[in-house]
Amino acid sequence: TISNEAKRKRLPAPVERFIDKAPMNIKLGTNSILQNPRRFFVSTFSIFASLVMILLATLFGVSKNELVGQSVDRRLNYDAQVYLTAAEPKEDVLSFYEGGKVKADGSGFIEDFVNCYYTYLKVDNIDHNVYVECLAVDVSNSAVDRLIHIPNSNGHGKLYVPENGVILPKTTANELNVKKGDYISINNKRVLVSDISYQYFHPITYLSLEQMEKLEVSYVTSYIMNVTTEVDLQHYIAENKNQSLTVFTSSLSKDLHNIFDALDVMIAIMVAFS
Repeated sequence: TISNEAKRKRLPAPVERFIDKAPMNIKLGTNSILQNPRRFFVSTFSIFASLVMILLATLFGVSKNELVGQSVDRRLNYDAQVYLTAAEPKEDVLSFYEGGKVKADGSGFIEDFVNCYYTYLKVDNIDHNVYVECLAVDVSNSAVDRLIHIPNSNGHGKLYVPENGVILPKTTANELNVKKGDYISINNKRVLVSDISYQYFHPITYLSLEQMEKLEVSYVTSYIMNVTTEVDLQHYIAENKNQSLTVFTSSLSKDLHNIFDALDVMIAIMVAFS
């Protein structure tokens, strides 16, 4: 039926001669198009739409994997963060660590530990209020680089907390219209933007404890740690009265991975139906 030339409109003689000399598949296809142009365009559109859907689903999957890698897997690489009610003395911080550190006899629950200092700071040198969420660390602590991963401006390298200056997240840098090497004003003090970090969600401004003390701002102490069991940590902090908040990032990481796993199923369904 497809090759029946009597059922289609005749074309100009030169075109007919070209079709007659063409391979059989081109001849059959041309006859089919001319017999029912609407069917051809609907079929072509359906195939094109399916390919576009497959392409979009694939790009969505790639973007999802990038999001997981840059945020969940790189940022949430510690198990818990405990915020205290105030800037606790160093003795209390060490007491907390010593009380939970894994010992030679196998007791304890803290495998790795960094004490941090947390605050919000207002940037002064723009015409509207911008507050940055800051986490300061003691850069001399060797555990900092193991527990705090800061992706660089392209999202793949790693930045290290400087002694002077701050590392701004890219979203904040864009809002302030600043780049690496510029200065911002915090608490009437000029602060160097030492680098820009590419953070997808929950953007944090990183700085050293030395830099935070120069700014003369109030802060609270927090602990970032990897633990052998969250239950023992929960039991330990329940007996202490000075913590105000505990965030179990390991649980958050698992929940986010479960969500992203559900997206994988959706992507597979999109590709299959396409």
